[in-house]
Amino acid sequence: VDIVGYSREEIVGRHFLDLPFLRAEDREEFAREFAIALEEGVVPPVREFEVVHRSGEPVFVEAAFSLVRRRGRLRGVLVVVRDVTERRRAEAALRESEDRFRAIFENAYDEIIYLDRYGRIVDRNVKGENMVGYTFEEVAGKRITELTHIIAPEQMKTVVKLFKRAIKSGQQRGFAEFELIHKNGSTVFVEASICLLYTSPSP
Repeated sequence: VDIVGYSREEIVGRHFLDLPFLRAEDREEFAREFAIALEEGVVPPVREFEVVHRSGEPVFVEAAFSLVRRRGRLRGVLVVVRDVTERRRAEAALRESEDRFRAIFENAYDEIIYLDRYGRIVDRNVKGENMVGYTFEEVAGKRITELTHIIAPEQMKTVVKLFKRAIKSGQQRGFAEFELIHKNGSTVFVEASICLLYTSPSP
């Protein structure tokens, strides 16, 4: 009851469809699921939904259901509810952050390449195709050491050295200049730096 702001006395004894924190648009579906549970003995799936706190604020909850039996007969449905509002807010904030990053990523004037810790290409923005002539599909999943048609052997040592130092030290590496080979055979002079992104305690 702390989740929705109502006392136990205000809840106990009421039909679940009359509970004040349930939204009107959810009541019909809940009624159908509970009818199936009681008539057919089918446990409703765990689900997340929105309820209304006494203050009027929306609260997101996760509900798990189990059937209550006595002497082999079905007597009711037990519902265990937990508040997942903060998790939902965190997920929404993460999605917003990812959307902002994606907008910057795709519209950047410079080429941006996203590599995993093993040097495989995970993502790349459109500018990269313009710079060296190869589509993302042509380089996706390849290790930088496999890009010998783009990075000349004498330049590969510099690129690999920069990458390994960044991974080992866990620090951003400064700018370095080297040459790339365009798909049409021309030389492209570039300046690059490495910035580490963390999705866990390790880079």
